[in-house]
Amino acid sequence: MSVKQLQSELRSRNLSSAGLLEKSDFVDRLLEIESASWKSNPSQNSETFPSSKQSENAESSNWENVLKQLEAGNVKAAVKWFDAMKDSAVLSQWEQMIEGIWKAHSNGQTDDLEVALDYWDELENAGLRLESASTYNVLIAVLAKRKDPAVFDLFTVMLNDGIEPTLNTYVALVQFCHQSGDYSKMEGLRTLMQSQKHKLVPALMHELKKNPEEMQKALQTMNSVPGFAEFMKTKDFSKMKF
Repeated sequence: MSVKQLQSELRSRNLSSAGLLEKSDFVDRLLEIESASWKSNPSQNSETFPSSKQSENAESSNWENVLKQLEAGNVKAAVKWFDAMKDSAVLSQWEQMIEGIWKAHSNGQTDDLEVALDYWDELENAGLRLESASTYNVLIAVLAKRKDPAVFDLFTVMLNDGIEPTLNTYVALVQFCHQSGDYSKMEGLRTLMQSQKHKLVPALMHELKKNPEEMQKALQTMNSVPGFAEFMKTKDFSKMKF
């Protein structure tokens, strides 16, 4: 996935990540997502990747092998098995595959993250849209990790597809700003996070208990971003320790 590819995708949908963030139109989009009134195809998760076969004809043994290899952190083997069945894979299996690759990376079992972006490219080219926030978070984290400015273009696509950002979405985006030194989108992110504080605060408190070391490190990163320290210490976030 390249910057040009994502920008082309945005143009095809008549979108602009810069314009949306600057005008705070994302907040209006979030309200639309929460109301669940504009997501056009909630049953999309049952669709299959275009193929002459139907999803029910996919070899279950292939998928079992994919899951087994992902669990073991053997991404190359998992990719081999998945590629043998992807013509009949349902959307949820594509999403599980992408998320499994990131999990293996997080566990230090692979450095090959490009295949996750390649799979998203294939879905986009087939006209399918992801429905899982966690899968979008993986792709955003991959782009953020390599300091790719296309991360905000992907964020725009995520919102356009009716997927509500989560705590992990914002953590990855803020980390990108911190690591790349590009703070041009920070005001927009603060506005968005403020509009979702009723969900982000409980989520952060939960994650602090579940993964204290990881989340403390993320908070320290967020706290080091210009202008973000004051935001994180507002009344709504006053219970958090940095």
